Amino acid sequence: MKNVAEDEPFSGGSVAELRKELQMSRATFARLANATERTVANWETGIGEPRPMGAAHIIQIYRLCQALRVLVAREDIGP
Repeated sequence: MKNVAEDEPFSGGSVAELRKELQMSRATFARLANATERTVANWETGIGEPRPMGAAHIIQIYRLCQALRVLVAREDIGP
């Protein structure tokens, strides 16, 4: 998932893709998204989609993970 925009709704496939890209279990992703594991499973299978607040949490999760990857990559470069 290369482009996560605040004004784009999440489809079930994009939630599943993002979670897998971040290498998170449903349980971990659910805690971070302030949702239940069952809710995340429902999103991923097309039974509903994240509400605006849930989508905002997902965007924050994605951005945080991207920022951490950049920091780790910089540390790997070394002196």
